[in-house]
Amino acid sequence: MRSWRVVLLVALTVAIALPTHAADPPGSAVIARRATVAGELTITRLGDDAFEGPFRIALGGRPVIETDNDKPVDGMPIPAILASFRDGLAPYDEVVVLQQSTAGNACNGGPIWFLGLTRSGSFTISAPIDFCGGADPVIERRGAAIVLTFPGGAPNHGNEPVPTEVWEFANGKARQIR
Repeated sequence: MRSWRVVLLVALTVAIALPTHAADPPGSAVIARRATVAGELTITRLGDDAFEGPFRIALGGRPVIETDNDKPVDGMPIPAILASFRDGLAPYDEVVVLQQSTAGNACNGGPIWFLGLTRSGSFTISAPIDFCGGADPVIERRGAAIVLTFPGGAPNHGNEPVPTEVWEFANGKARQIR
């Protein structure tokens, strides 16, 4: 008799502790998660369409943004967490680097943007940096900045080589430095 009470208590504790979204359509699934200074960052596929979305990015259970095949970047619905960096990146306590891509073969890259987080739970989203692909970007921390290098080389399409581009995210802003 006592064992079922323990099982019930554990089940209730787990049910209360796990965030649920009753409105999520059938087939929804968390496809990525990362612990951050502002709570757990999750990417959830809403429904069963892994190619067009929609997808929800949430922080500690609070929505940050939803993506689908039309927004926020046309044709690039699938979000992914590329990297994160903590401390020394004022005005943030952590910056997460995210990318949106497509399931097609027209572009093996996709726009990259920054999610600036504070320990209080506030966040900001940067404007996206357009990146269609080629070699994967190199993401590194340099002092109080995050530097993205898009290596040059052969193009995805066309005949002209793609030049190397270097972007810096510092003081809450992304700018091309080369």
